[in-house]
Amino acid sequence: MFSRFLARCSLQIKGETVEQLEKLKYLGVIFTSDGKFEEDIDWRIGVASGVLLELVRSTVNKVEQSLKTKHSVFNSIFTPMLVCGHQSWTGTENTQTWIDAAEMGFLRRGARLACLDLVYPA
Repeated sequence: MFSRFLARCSLQIKGETVEQLEKLKYLGVIFTSDGKFEEDIDWRIGVASGVLLELVRSTVNKVEQSLKTKHSVFNSIFTPMLVCGHQSWTGTENTQTWIDAAEMGFLRRGARLACLDLVYPA
């Protein structure tokens, strides 16, 4: 059972006591007792970053791969791993900043740009 506040209660279903959880992972989404999703978002960014490291070795850092191919990899593999389950997240500026930073990290690697490189719109 989840609650917004740390309140202990006894819940029984058909005579069997149900354990009160601090966090639960269900269908790939982490639910915490305080109702916040920072832990889930942090976990997703970690998973997507792990995938990024594998992709960097195989496709992202390859000069012979076109930017279009790298962008397709971003849209089909990286983004779904990053935002899977996002429908249940409560959007805050912090969470959006975390997600944007993870996406920009991938796109910078694909374009072979450093964090400090200045890019001006065409």
